[in-house]
Amino acid sequence: GNGTGAGGLFNASEAATAVKVVKSLLSHMPPLPAQHTEDGLSEAPGRIQPREIVVMTPFRAQVNYLRTTFREAGLYDVNIGPLEAFQGLESRIVVLCTTRTRLGTGDQGRDRFVREDQTKGFGVIGEPKKFNVAITRAKEGLIVIGNKECLICSGDEAWIEFLAFCERNRKPHQRPPAGHVQRQGRQIGRASCRERV
Repeated sequence: GNGTGAGGLFNASEAATAVKVVKSLLSHMPPLPAQHTEDGLSEAPGRIQPREIVVMTPFRAQVNYLRTTFREAGLYDVNIGPLEAFQGLESRIVVLCTTRTRLGTGDQGRDRFVREDQTKGFGVIGEPKKFNVAITRAKEGLIVIGNKECLICSGDEAWIEFLAFCERNRKPHQRPPAGHVQRQGRQIGRASCRERV
């Protein structure tokens, strides 16, 4: 990530990944099958529309960067905003950009930058209420883009459990070879986990 100041962290690589993910969803996602309800079979939802996708992040600068990046890609109808803007709302698809990817080194500890964010109330690491808002907004699909090591470096139990869930539920044929950096999402029902290194 880059940027400075209050909520000034942004991550250009993550924004580019989010655009690729959304474009892929819009171009390749077939309509979902009809759902069974108590009253019988309901109508099948159609293809995903840009207005049915929310991209959220805990950093203001990343919100601005994402909006600019998505507009430049012609994706004007995708709803992009800070986590707080979506509290109490749901969307068909949610893409959560965690933004923080940098780990500390040496004496400062790997969680140095995460701790700095936490003292300022930024991010979704060590912030259980923000984590809850972030992962419960999706009706049909949640995609998390972030650095797995960074998300768990401070011992955040919510992220540790979420990522363990992802690991338990990914399809065996999707396991990356040893030493391979995984850049493709692994579909696990309602959630898809992305790792960025």
